[in-house]
Amino acid sequence: MPATTTPPPAPPAFKRSDLFTMLGSWQSWWILMYLAKGEGYTTIGEIAPIINTHRNAARKQLNRLVDVGVLTRGSNKIYKLRAGLQPDRSVPVLHFGHCVLHLDHPDPE
Repeated sequence: MPATTTPPPAPPAFKRSDLFTMLGSWQSWWILMYLAKGEGYTTIGEIAPIINTHRNAARKQLNRLVDVGVLTRGSNKIYKLRAGLQPDRSVPVLHFGHCVLHLDHPDPE
């Protein structure tokens, strides 16, 4: 009898205006890149030096991503990517429903 597999969750729906605001911040972009290329979760203390800012500024960025619905915040202060955003963990691509964000795409020269 073949093993049954569960399909990945459907990509969540986001307001376009929230996505535009979120993606307008280079710090949000780097947080998303870090999460997509890593384990999919972080803490304030871990992400602050990565985005080269203080803990309070990192907390503000993470909470903004929680408010938009891209991240979830656990009771143990761990911020995680929302389920369904990254259907394939082997590539740094996030699926927002309206668009697919390729986080590793190089800047033009």
